[in-house]
Amino acid sequence: MNRIYIILIVFVISFLMSCKRDIRVHIDGKVDSINGTKVRLTNDDYTIVYDSTVVRNNQFRFDSEVPRQDFYNIDFDSSNTPFIMGSEKIGGWLHPCLIYLENNAKNEFGAKNRYEILHNNYTIKSTSYNQTKLSEYNLMLQKEQKRLERLKAEYLVKQNKSTSATEYARYTDSITSIEDKIHNRAGGIIKKFIIENPKTIITPYLLSMMDDYFDNYALYKKVYDSLDPEVKKSEYGIKVINLLSAVDKLRIGGQVPLIVGKDLKGNAFAYNYQKNNYTLIDFWASWCIPCRRQNQQLKNIYKQYKGHGFDIIAVSLDSKEDWWRTSSVADSIPWYNVSECVKQKESKNKENFLANSIPLNYLIDSKGKILARDIALDSLNIILENRNSKATINRVAIK
Repeated sequence: MNRIYIILIVFVISFLMSCKRDIRVHIDGKVDSINGTKVRLTNDDYTIVYDSTVVRNNQFRFDSEVPRQDFYNIDFDSSNTPFIMGSEKIGGWLHPCLIYLENNAKNEFGAKNRYEILHNNYTIKSTSYNQTKLSEYNLMLQKEQKRLERLKAEYLVKQNKSTSATEYARYTDSITSIEDKIHNRAGGIIKKFIIENPKTIITPYLLSMMDDYFDNYALYKKVYDSLDPEVKKSEYGIKVINLLSAVDKLRIGGQVPLIVGKDLKGNAFAYNYQKNNYTLIDFWASWCIPCRRQNQQLKNIYKQYKGHGFDIIAVSLDSKEDWWRTSSVADSIPWYNVSECVKQKESKNKENFLANSIPLNYLIDSKGKILARDIALDSLNIILENRNSKATINRVAIK
């Protein structure tokens, strides 16, 4: 009998090994002026390093295995050769270079130097259709960046030559407007790209990271409907339809979705909204500096209205439990605090609440209905001061 169990176990192990879906990937890189720099091939959140090498003679190569066709990062370490940006000495891992890897596809990475890598001015030529499309998107971003920088430079020259305070102010406003466009250029380029590219997985990947689903629901739904059927079946296609579904559920007056995770004592999420008139669900993470600052501001509100029909649920998007626990202690968070402690792409809370950008909050009533989304803290204060007035909520909270 024992022998039969052993044979069965061996069979199961052999079967599982045969089902292993590792794929072979090839990356040849040419980068000037960074010999001796370490290069990593990592997963999307840098927690797994699949391979590493060193730049020699301005070249590096990866002939590696990764678990599946997906998005990965090429990252460069400049610790041994730090460089100066303004008055600051820069070292450590540079800005990651996103790449989509397919089985046996050949990829050629190119960049002039570490400054170009830091500013996303690199190229990846590939036999992969999806990586070719990703490179096309990156090139669109680079061209728009350069166009706006040229325009800004022209206005700076005109500003310096201005002959009146009015003219100087006008050019200053134009420069400020261009700087805003530079900062937000990705949004416009993404919208153009996703409309024109329904047959690549890059489109739902970009869509899955957008944080303006409420403002652009009709556009994103139209883009999703136009996707190639196979692209819709992909992990990112499924994520997009889930995000679109979440928008419908997160309408003002809708029922609050279930929060997933455990509290600091290890207990599964359990909360009764009926205990309070208002409950603020606050999304945050240890690495989100604005969130950490807001934790301190929320303490004043919590101290004033705790026990008067108000409570807070903190929902951390940290992937590492020790990050969440350490920051929770450091910030002395006194209210209910819960986290899934999973990768961002696996977070049900992020998906269910469209928490693609934090800090983010939802104000919930005693029936578990959504009263407001992403409410400013001064507006929250007004509502709590006039907590018996529905008109107050309508005036300051609903977006």
